[in-house]
Amino acid sequence: MKKLIYILLFVNLALFGQSTQIYPQKQSFNILSDKMILPKKPNYKFIPDSIKQYYQKLEEKAGLNPIFDIEKKSVELSSGIQLDNYTPYPILFVHGLNGDSQTWLEMTEWLSPVLGETIKLDFCLNSDGSLYSSNMNSDVESFIPNNLPNSNLYKITFNCNPIGDCFDGEPTNSSGLYYSNQSAITKQGRAIGLAVEAILESTGVNRIILIGHSMGGLAIREYMQNSIHWPQSFVSHGIAKLITVGTPHEGCDFELQGFSSIYPFDDFDDFGEAVRDLRSCYDIFGTGVTSAVYLWGGTESQSYMYDNLLFDWNNVDVNCNGTTYENLIGLNQKSIYNNIEYASIIDVSDYVVAPANVGFGWNNSSTSGGENFCGVLDLGWPNSDNRHCESWGFDATGGSSGGHSELPNYTTQNLWALDEPDDFSRALEVDFNKNYAGFITPQAENAPYTNDYDDYIIYIPTDGVLTVSASFLDGSDGDAMYLYDLTSEEYINGVQDVSENEEISTIVSEGSYIVEFEGLESEEDRFSQYFFSLSFDAYNDGMGIENINDEGPNLIKVVDVLGREQRVIQKGVLFYIYDNGKVEKKFNP
Repeated sequence: MKKLIYILLFVNLALFGQSTQIYPQKQSFNILSDKMILPKKPNYKFIPDSIKQYYQKLEEKAGLNPIFDIEKKSVELSSGIQLDNYTPYPILFVHGLNGDSQTWLEMTEWLSPVLGETIKLDFCLNSDGSLYSSNMNSDVESFIPNNLPNSNLYKITFNCNPIGDCFDGEPTNSSGLYYSNQSAITKQGRAIGLAVEAILESTGVNRIILIGHSMGGLAIREYMQNSIHWPQSFVSHGIAKLITVGTPHEGCDFELQGFSSIYPFDDFDDFGEAVRDLRSCYDIFGTGVTSAVYLWGGTESQSYMYDNLLFDWNNVDVNCNGTTYENLIGLNQKSIYNNIEYASIIDVSDYVVAPANVGFGWNNSSTSGGENFCGVLDLGWPNSDNRHCESWGFDATGGSSGGHSELPNYTTQNLWALDEPDDFSRALEVDFNKNYAGFITPQAENAPYTNDYDDYIIYIPTDGVLTVSASFLDGSDGDAMYLYDLTSEEYINGVQDVSENEEISTIVSEGSYIVEFEGLESEEDRFSQYFFSLSFDAYNDGMGIENINDEGPNLIKVVDVLGREQRVIQKGVLFYIYDNGKVEKKFNP
C-alpha cells in the first residue's frame, strides 16, 4: 500500500497588499479602563448640561422585545408589530448534498419574525444536461433576479433544472434536474460567488456571513479559497464569518461505488461529481489507495481516480474548466484567511461524517472525519493566534443518518455559531438610524472569553454627540454596554447591569468607535436578545447642535471606515464629508 505524504505550503495572505489593522484586544473580563469607573445606575452620560439642552433623544421604539419560544422553535413578537430590524451583514444559508431550499427552512422561519423575509436564490449547476462533461461557464445558470430585494436572510438552492424550475424533495434526475444538487463542489463555489455579488450589490454592504450544512460547508470554502469565484466588482471574498455545520472537511467515504444500496442513502448518483469530490481517497478496499483529487490534489484521470468494481466516474474534470489530465492542488492544500471568523457545529454521533479529527490528511477509512473545522485548521494552517474559531459539539438525533440531516434544525445551536465578533479587529460595521438586532449567547469551550462580547464599529465624521439607544429582553440583567474610542484606546462611556431600556450619549471627535455589548449566558439559558440604534448630532461651537444645510455643500475629504483619508479613491465603503456637516456613505466598486 502506498502512502502519500504531502507537504502543505501555506502563505498568510493579506488581501491585495492591504494589511488588517489589529486593535487592542481584551486582556481580562474586567474590561473597564482604569481611567474611568462607571457607576451601575443611574446611567452616566458624558454630556455637559450646556449641550444636553440641544440634544434631542431618539423616540422610544415600541415592541422591541421579540420572544423566542425554544420548545416550539418559533419566534413571536410580543407587540405583534413587524419591526424594521437589521443585521450588520446579511446571512446566506447553503444546503448540502442532495439538499434544497427546505434544508434551512426551520432555521430561517424561526428568525424571520425578527429579521424579515428569507430570499431564495436559485441555480442550476448542470444546465447543459450532460453528466459526462463539466464546465463552469456553460453549466452554472443563475436565476437571481436583477432587482434582488434587500434582506437580512438569503438561502441558496441548487435543485433547479435548466429552465429555472426548482423542486423541493426531488433528489433524483426527474423533472430534468440532471442531478444539479449533486454537481461538482467547484461549480457550487462559482454559484455562491454569484450569490454573494448579488447580495452585496443589493444591500450595499461589503461583507456577508455564510453558513453551510454538510457539503455546503465545503462549497463555501471553495468560494473563499479560490479567488476566481470572487465578485468582480469587489476587492475580496467579502466574508465576515464562515460557519460549517456537519461538514466533512477531510472527506466522506460513505458511498461505496456500486454498492450504495447497502447504505440508507437513496437517490445518489454513485458516479457523480459530488460523490467524487467528497471522497477522502479512492479504492477503499485497500489496494492501490490514492488520495482524492478535490481535497488532497492529484491528476484528473480515470486511471488515477480509479475506484473499484470496473466503474468509472461520470467525468473527472474536478476544477470544471472543460479540460482533464491536469495536476491539481487540493482544497486542503490551499491557503486560508485568518482575518475572518470561523465556527463549526459538530454532531458527536454522526453516522455520515465522523466528527473526530483523524489527522490532517486522507486515510483509508469508510468514513473519514474532520467535522470540527477548528481542529482541522489547527492541524494544517498557521497563524492560529490571529484566527478566531469556535466549535460546538452535541448529540443530534434523527433518522438513519444519526442526526446529520437534522443539524440545520437545531436552531439554538446554529444561533450560537452565528455569534457576533468578540474582537475589535473583526467588529461589524453599522450605520446611523437603523434598528439592529443582536444576541448574547453562550461561548464555546474553545472560545477566548467566558463572557460574550459583541463588537460593532462606527465611523464619526466630525465633532458632535453620539447616542447609543438599546433595548434588552427581560432576563438580560447583568449585561452591559460600552463605547470604546479606537484612537485613545480606552472605554469612554458605558452602562453596567443594564435595565430594559438604556441610552448613552457621549461627546466624540472624528474617528472610529466600538459599540460593545457584554453578557454571560449558559447553555441552559440558551440566549438573550438586544436591539440598538445609533444617532449622531454634529456641533460646531461646543454649545449647540449644528444645523445641516443641504444647499451647496463642498467636499472636504473622503475617508474609509477606519477614518483614514483617501487621497486616491480606493475600492470599498467610503465616507464623503462636506463642509456643511453632511456625510454620505458610498460604495465604490
